[in-house]
Amino acid sequence: MSENHEGNEWTVLVSRSDEIEVGEFCPRQPYLEAVVPELATSVRRLVLTTVSHDQGFSNSEQSNGGTYNDSHSGFEVAIVTPSYHERRPSKMFQYNVHALFEKCEHENVWDVASGDLTTRKWLADIQAGDIIQVIPRADFMLWVNYVYSATIQVEGEKRAALDMAATEPQNISSKPKFYNELDPLKRQVRILSLHVGQPDDPVACDVTTISLGDSVHDEQYEALSYCWGEASRKDTIRVRATWSELSTFQDFPVNSSLYEALVHLRPASGPGRRLWVNAICINQACDDERSQQVPQMASIYNLAKRVIIWLGALDATRRACLNKIVSIQEHLQQEYDASRTYTRAEMKGLEFRAVNAEISVNDLMGFANIWRECDFDWFKRTWVLQEVANARTAIVCSGSIAVTWPAFSAFARRMLDAKRGSPLIRYGVMPTVFFKFASFIDSHEDKAADPDEEILDFLLKAHSLKASDPRDKIFALLQFGHETSNVASLPPEIRPDYQKPVQRVFSDFVRWWILEHKSLRILSAVHTLQGRSWQQMYYGQPPDLKAIPYPIWCLWHGGEANWAKATLGLAPDAPYTASGSSTPDLALISSNAVSRPGVLRVRGHHLGTIAQIAPFPFWKWGNDLPRELFHAFVRIFNPTANMRVWLHDRDNQEIQRLDDQQESDFYDRHFTYHYSRGFQRESPAIPCYSDCLFTTNDGDGITDGFATDFATGHPGLCPHNALPGDVVVMLYGGSVLYLLRPVEGEDANAENEDKRPREFHFVGECFLHGYMHGEGLEDAREKGIRSEIFNLI
Repeated sequence: MSENHEGNEWTVLVSRSDEIEVGEFCPRQPYLEAVVPELATSVRRLVLTTVSHDQGFSNSEQSNGGTYNDSHSGFEVAIVTPSYHERRPSKMFQYNVHALFEKCEHENVWDVASGDLTTRKWLADIQAGDIIQVIPRADFMLWVNYVYSATIQVEGEKRAALDMAATEPQNISSKPKFYNELDPLKRQVRILSLHVGQPDDPVACDVTTISLGDSVHDEQYEALSYCWGEASRKDTIRVRATWSELSTFQDFPVNSSLYEALVHLRPASGPGRRLWVNAICINQACDDERSQQVPQMASIYNLAKRVIIWLGALDATRRACLNKIVSIQEHLQQEYDASRTYTRAEMKGLEFRAVNAEISVNDLMGFANIWRECDFDWFKRTWVLQEVANARTAIVCSGSIAVTWPAFSAFARRMLDAKRGSPLIRYGVMPTVFFKFASFIDSHEDKAADPDEEILDFLLKAHSLKASDPRDKIFALLQFGHETSNVASLPPEIRPDYQKPVQRVFSDFVRWWILEHKSLRILSAVHTLQGRSWQQMYYGQPPDLKAIPYPIWCLWHGGEANWAKATLGLAPDAPYTASGSSTPDLALISSNAVSRPGVLRVRGHHLGTIAQIAPFPFWKWGNDLPRELFHAFVRIFNPTANMRVWLHDRDNQEIQRLDDQQESDFYDRHFTYHYSRGFQRESPAIPCYSDCLFTTNDGDGITDGFATDFATGHPGLCPHNALPGDVVVMLYGGSVLYLLRPVEGEDANAENEDKRPREFHFVGECFLHGYMHGEGLEDAREKGIRSEIFNLI
């Protein structure tokens, strides 16, 4: 990568010329990435150059060959934040020439000066530190994208280094002047009284204090659910406290997304509107107040007479989509009979008819693509799960259009069914975790029943959502775990506390979970994090574990929900018992919780050290590989793609069940994508998967890229960021085995245990053939081998 700076301008140029082929089952990996400089203030020009072709044939080549019509391979471009959340929806920028087996070079130039409105908006959203990705695609059976090279050139303007501090966004309520002290014993909260006004009038409101549970006030206010938006975009409202006769209006800065909502929601005449709005009703500059108010959020939304879901302002695309949902709502209201009870099947049939009356089956794919262009940020936010889950009734608003949450949910469910039925419908209306709260009948009892799953499993389902404060990736979701649902009574280790630094919040939670469940299952959650997944899903070298700014044994806030399915030990029903019936040494784990919270002390046994790592010999998948080893590979890398773990459809939790013949056919098809007309390679492994087959230093080694003697050696599987020299250990309370990396300068293979390292970087889980069902523990006990203490840092 080259990066040039001249005056107030900058240019980044990145190229790659590796030959790869991509089929429908291959992971959605970026071929190339470019990072926007930290000093950048804008992007004004983006040039994307690709050299590629398709498989050279198709069923419709007579009519479409040599054109771009009906082509199902090409490239998309994505913008992701430094935490690898999508900044804007990815978009296809180039298709291959249909049924042409010849290299073609394409150059796409996007410029703010000459591009259309959509392109200019897309470029304008790119921020400093963002990552621009070029991703090869092939979306249909037997279609292949043969990629030869690609280049990203991005240009823009920058600020002077000395100006950075002055331009840092300030907290929207960094200097509040009108907050009174709330009494937690009385469950006090603040409520806004939004004044009437015309569109061009300043927004004004009064703030008063009420007690939750007081029948005088219950259901006398509405609660707003919205996306905070960019902190740097500000507007000003006028706020007056009602508890003092001397109180006068004061200017108060709010994010533009909230200002927009208040302008649309205030009445033009008559009485004002009583609202609870978190950014104003909670003093965001006071960590003590935030810690006291957050456990009451469920009650705040539950006691409101209605929750208003604000999706943002309207444009032409959003208006067209939401008007369709208004029509669907009218169909539902005409057919729905409130006097009768519907079965699930009857309710689904009613919804199906209402949606199909407005959007035909043939139009579903096109409508799904249009919906994605709407890019409603509300569905990417963590807090909204709690807000809609506790609502007695909810209404979805955008501009002047409003639809009920049940009607919106019916539309979303129909689109999800359509997506599951067609590989060409790539995205749904909302992440599937929202469907837990998508009920047609507005029944609070149905939605807020006692949680039926552990908090860890729910955190993972919501893992892909964003939060302005990373701590809210835990605090906002505690009510959804059956062991954490009573937030006010939780122990101090995991109770919402905004005085704790982010690292401490996550390390305390992981330690508490281990102690509560007497299990190390949560350690496998590191493989849901960007840069730590089993399969490499980024371009470039793995991150240096020493440089990661948090305890690397921790669950963290930047991850993918779908990757939780691609682990050995994260599922509650994982088939392994590597440490037998042992449990963690709880006293050891607790021993340094206060003195060194960033270190996790665990007990176990050293089993071996990785000697070599090679591609997985997929061509040996019959009787040549240990059956359990092969099944572990399939569980993680999913070469049939039926679990859709590594594909573009990252939030589809629906698993396609395959019989033995289908599974065999899918294996063959994936292999064929790479080798029927693919680039020449020395070893017939599937090249789209990371090297993962290792042998330990006491095995027979690897010859020609493959383990040669599985009977006497010790083959295993490791994640993409593993290295030779990493230590395989069995830890008490772990259902799987783990990989640790000794700190530099220490010898993990020292014969004298006293000279072995005591501090390790946690790489993740691993599979070692012959040691996944307690064999290591039994062997240690038979030989009288003492357990060791491993300090994970």
